[in-house]
Amino acid sequence: MLQGSFPKFSQQDNPAAFHSSMYVRSGLKTLPHNAKMHYNYANFLRDSSQQELAKFHYYKAIDLWPTYASAHNNLGTLLNNKTEAEEHFLSAINYSSDHINAHYNLGQLYRKLSRLEDSEEMLKKCISLEPAFTPAYVEMTKLLGSDHDDLYKLLKSAVELSPNDPFYGTQLGHLLTRKGNYQQAIYYYWKALRVSPSHYDAIIGTANVLRKFGQKSRLFQLLTR
Repeated sequence: MLQGSFPKFSQQDNPAAFHSSMYVRSGLKTLPHNAKMHYNYANFLRDSSQQELAKFHYYKAIDLWPTYASAHNNLGTLLNNKTEAEEHFLSAINYSSDHINAHYNLGQLYRKLSRLEDSEEMLKKCISLEPAFTPAYVEMTKLLGSDHDDLYKLLKSAVELSPNDPFYGTQLGHLLTRKGNYQQAIYYYWKALRVSPSHYDAIIGTANVLRKFGQKSRLFQLLTR
């Protein structure tokens, strides 16, 4: 499972972000008691790695609009105090029961606190709200282990609900390979490759199964097509 990092742009590197910042600053001067303005500026500051100032503006947005679910959620992601972070994620869910990111973030937090049943509950709720929300499946793998029966059921359901996303078929193929169910594994790998012929993980998964059974000609065709 590959995870990447996203680049952080300074104002000089990203003129659009700079002008956006100037716009929001101007808006704050004009409307200093507008919660949305503080929230937007906090988002810019967070993305610019100015976390302390971002927290200040999230707090300000919440002071002005106590039920602002997304402000609670985003603030929670910046807090080192896990108890306070939990409170803000719960507030986000309380004020917006279908807030996917708040359920996901709370699921992550509970896993790190070894509250595994609570974590599973939050992540399953997240998936029930948005079956194609990939990060929740990644987190569930960390929580349950890569061979757990519940994970198989979730991935199989995700393949059916999101047939055009190769991620789920590939992950299901990996799980089936680890269980020794190679025939089904190759089915899901090919399914993923029909959607995205250059999907790296699906190619590698297929290659490993073909190599295991000595399918050299098919392996060559796969790797040279």
